[in-house]
Amino acid sequence: MGVRFRLALVLLFVGLAAILALFAYRSRLNEQEAKGTALEVASRKANKLAAALAAPLYEVSLPSVESLVASEFDNPAVMQIAVREGPDRRLILVYRRLADQPRRVEAVRFRRDWQSREYAVVYQRPGDAGEVLGTVAVWADPALALQDLQARTQKRLIEEVVLVLLLTALAGGIADRLVAQPLSQLGTVLRRTADTAGASVLDTAGTLETFERSLAAVPSRSPEIEESKRSLRMLVQSLVQRQRELEGILGNALGAMACFEIPSFRVLYGNEEFWTKMGSTVADGHAVRELITANTHSDDVEALWATYAEAVSGRVSSVVECRQIGPDGRVERWWRFRLGPFDRDETGRVTGTVLHAIDVTDLRRLQEELERANSQLEEAVEERTRELVEANRELESFAYSVSHDLRAPLRSINGFGRILLEDHADKLDEDAQDCVRRMVAAAERLGALVDALLHLSRVARAEVRRTEVDVSAVAEELLADLREENPDRSVEIVVHPGAFVKADAALTRSVLQNLLSNAWKYTRRRPDARIEVGPCEVCGKPGFFVRDNGVGFEPGLAAQAFKPFQRLHTDKEFEGLGVGLATVQRIVARHDGRIEVQAAPGQGAEFRVTLSP
Repeated sequence: MGVRFRLALVLLFVGLAAILALFAYRSRLNEQEAKGTALEVASRKANKLAAALAAPLYEVSLPSVESLVASEFDNPAVMQIAVREGPDRRLILVYRRLADQPRRVEAVRFRRDWQSREYAVVYQRPGDAGEVLGTVAVWADPALALQDLQARTQKRLIEEVVLVLLLTALAGGIADRLVAQPLSQLGTVLRRTADTAGASVLDTAGTLETFERSLAAVPSRSPEIEESKRSLRMLVQSLVQRQRELEGILGNALGAMACFEIPSFRVLYGNEEFWTKMGSTVADGHAVRELITANTHSDDVEALWATYAEAVSGRVSSVVECRQIGPDGRVERWWRFRLGPFDRDETGRVTGTVLHAIDVTDLRRLQEELERANSQLEEAVEERTRELVEANRELESFAYSVSHDLRAPLRSINGFGRILLEDHADKLDEDAQDCVRRMVAAAERLGALVDALLHLSRVARAEVRRTEVDVSAVAEELLADLREENPDRSVEIVVHPGAFVKADAALTRSVLQNLLSNAWKYTRRRPDARIEVGPCEVCGKPGFFVRDNGVGFEPGLAAQAFKPFQRLHTDKEFEGLGVGLATVQRIVARHDGRIEVQAAPGQGAEFRVTLSP
């Protein structure tokens, strides 16, 4: 196969590849644009229906809903519309295009090629944020848009294919003139040289004298031949020098190295470590298959010859470990080795392989000792873990039992104290009444602490059921409750939309309630009080933040704030039990999430929370 033919073949393949790539690019571009068009149709229809269905869903007028849904199939790309009702997203209506007509069906059909958009149906009443009545979803098929795009781009694609073919032909002509012709002339000279001296060079590899005699027999009929002879002489001299260098490198290489002729297994080269440690597998200069198998552990023989098969097939084998056994049948050494081809004939068949093996006996023995130690350590860790889990379970059970049992005597103390104050106050002087009042207040506070302890215990044992939670909506609801409880407070509230987490809904609400209650409490001394809630990222995961401009605290006290019953402010400054942030941390830990705090005295505090594992 000539150089020109090969070059033309390569250019032909390049041209075909360019055409195929261009076709694939155009097809991909059309598909993406068609999907975008279908998604735009679905979004426009879903948005329009979400606004139009608010009144019919609020009035529970199913005929009106059906009429509105059926009217939106005027665009042939619309394939399916579904309406769901209420927060539980109960499916109440599905229309699908069947035989080019919208028909009501029982269930939603999902197809990978359809593009869909879903919007919430909100009924807006004066004075509130609106009520979410349900959702409407629209599916659109990009097939129609794809047909139009393919028709428009077909002519452009033909023009581009013609241009690619012309460029390929031009490149072929230039390459033939600049590359193929000079290579063909040089190949003629090299073939003549090989016909005369090639066989003797191969037969006397490594002897420069014989090569020089063979090369001198080639007549120098042109400057090109003389230049080729000079180049060949320099090449052979360089190869001989590289061979000497390679022998020196291999002789000093770490591990056993050897080269074998295939399929005779004749050892072409072996360094000192090979002959010292693997010489028992060689007889009369040839590696013997039976001796190799006899010196290898029976469990490793299959892997050993599998690596040999890989090398003979032309691939560098994977690294394999095998055990060399001694005359007594015991493991004498561990080897980590690989095989690879290093010589081929004119047909590409492998005629030589190279072995590189490293003695890892000491490493394997150390590894076995480490594995035994690790096994013992793992058993000890598992036993300790079981003990800790059991102790933690018993501690939680004890805390729950003690907290539960304390409630009855506390109610008695509180009740009898109130009886003294209400029915026998005339028999008590002022000091006695003050003592009883203090006793009742202490009992009530202790009861609140017991309730908080029970709540912490429940949070630690609560099962986490993850759902999609709209944090912004929950925050608005909780802040509205705080405003209603404190109508005299003037607080600027900012709730950014789009804060969503996938977490337990009840526990997420508890996190927000504690953080917002703290923000509301610690901003009451500021005339310009401000509370802000919105989405954020914590360690690259979606979450939310709660920020206020209240009294704040020292950054170094953040860890103390999350401990149960640890407070950063006195009861005279701000009331509380010191369990709110502890509850937040327990819930975040139950979700395998993370909480970050930024605070400064007099500048407020910011809590950033993610509940994603």
